[in-house]
Amino acid sequence: MQSYADDYIRENAEFREEAGLKCYLTRYTRRKCCPWCDKLAGRYDYETAPEDIFRRHDNCDCVVTYENGRMRQDVWSKKQWQVPGDDVPTGEPIRLSRDEGRAIEQEQLKKSQKSGKKGIDKSQESGIIKLGIDISTISSTISTPIEQRHTGKGNPNAILLFDVPLNNRQKKLLEELPSFDSRKVVPKKSVSMTDLAALTAKTGDEFAMFTKGNERLIIRGNSRKVNININEALELARQGYRRSGHTHPGIDELSLIASDGDTAILKCFNQKQSVIYNSKGKHATFNKEE
Repeated sequence: MQSYADDYIRENAEFREEAGLKCYLTRYTRRKCCPWCDKLAGRYDYETAPEDIFRRHDNCDCVVTYENGRMRQDVWSKKQWQVPGDDVPTGEPIRLSRDEGRAIEQEQLKKSQKSGKKGIDKSQESGIIKLGIDISTISSTISTPIEQRHTGKGNPNAILLFDVPLNNRQKKLLEELPSFDSRKVVPKKSVSMTDLAALTAKTGDEFAMFTKGNERLIIRGNSRKVNININEALELARQGYRRSGHTHPGIDELSLIASDGDTAILKCFNQKQSVIYNSKGKHATFNKEE
């Protein structure tokens, strides 16, 4: 039974890691355990986790949990919970237009300058439900370089709402994908699905990502599709690629629904699920049976 649980969590972690989502595995011991288990205990990101993290001896009662963002899941019980955070919105958010949002941003900047403080005054809470972001968060980030800790560059929401620039990495990738059906192989760690969502927010085009080992194949589509047919998908699968995900232009829930073509292509890769990101960076998974 424990080996089935291992396979389940390993498959989910691998899928999300390939889709560009940061995943962590944590193993900790219960009561007084053996030295071998104590050595394995700890929190690891998926790529650097020890090979033995799922192994266990007879009567072992170590607990292994899986983390994806704020979501946590116990490997064995499948119980899920969400870790609270300060940036979780509370109460009813205010609905603002793009112009209203920019006006608030300028007001916050003026207050910061008058007070002589660096950064933005975030004492007032304002949110935009239409695009699902918090004005004070974006206002505090759009004026600093991508290399700094707080920035709005490269954020799909910020690009869509405030026309914030792409970050340097995304700009370079877009230059290498200038038109419909442009294709580029890049190192795995150099691009994530959030980057592709940013490109979609900027261009209005779909982008698809396929992963093999330490490399990713990125393909640019147009506003309706990515130019991959069944035969091409089967050939990519034969070469060892997996479909990590793709983007759909749009900001509503409909933009996260898989088309018949999406599921047909997914079946070619003999994998159970993939992920769709929309123009504001929100994502949803879909199965090949859909």
